[in-house]
Amino acid sequence: MAIPGALVMGQSFEDAIAKLQSVTFESPETTDYESNQSHGFGRAAGIRGTMHIKDGSQTLATLTFSSNNRQMSHATGQLVLPSGATVAEATRETRSSIGSKFTFQRYDQSGGLQLSAPFCQPSCKWVVCAFACFIPTVGLGACYALSQISKTPHVINVNSMDGSTGYPALEIRKKGDSVISFGSLDSQGKLDLILTAICTVLEIHCAPPPNHNAGGGGGGM
Repeated sequence: MAIPGALVMGQSFEDAIAKLQSVTFESPETTDYESNQSHGFGRAAGIRGTMHIKDGSQTLATLTFSSNNRQMSHATGQLVLPSGATVAEATRETRSSIGSKFTFQRYDQSGGLQLSAPFCQPSCKWVVCAFACFIPTVGLGACYALSQISKTPHVINVNSMDGSTGYPALEIRKKGDSVISFGSLDSQGKLDLILTAICTVLEIHCAPPPNHNAGGGGGGM
C-alpha cells in the first residue's frame, strides 16, 4: 500500500490528522451490479462505493472502492484528498479469510501491523437472539434480530509486530457511520489505524454476497 506525499490544506495528510482525537467514516453509498466477469457459475457480482472520512463537517479524504468479482473477493480502493491527490491505494486479487490474521508493511519499511478479527463478533449476540426468539415470537423477534446484524460493528484487533505501539480496536459498521478513535497514538499510528480501517471496509463490502449470485440494480447503504 503506497503512501505518496499528498497534501491537505498545505499540510501532509499525516500532519493534518496529527492533532485529531478521532475521525468519522461515514456510511458508504454503494451500487451493486452484474460484472462482465465469470466466477464459474455465471456472471460475477460487482460493487462500487464511496465513503467520506471526516473531522466534524470537514471532509479530510474520500475512499472510493470497487470489486468486479465479489465471489473471488476481488477488491480495490483509493483514498483521495479533496485536491484530487491520492493518499493510498489498496488492491486484493484473491480471496482471504476475514477470520484469520493478516499483516501489512508500512511503505517506508519502518514497521508492520498484525490484524486479527475476534471469532466472537458483536453480531453473534443477534444470531443467538434470533434462534432464541423464533418460536416464542412466531418469528417476529428473529426477523428483528437478523435485521440488526448488518448494523453491528465488525471488530478488528490491531497490534504492532514489534509490540512497541498499542492500538485501540477498530469497530467498522457495514451500515451507518463508524468513529475511529485514536487514543494516545502519534501521527504515524493514526495513519496506520486509518489505513487499517480502509482495508477492513474493503474486506466487508467486497466480500462474496450471501447467495453468491450477482445482483443487479443499486442503492445506498
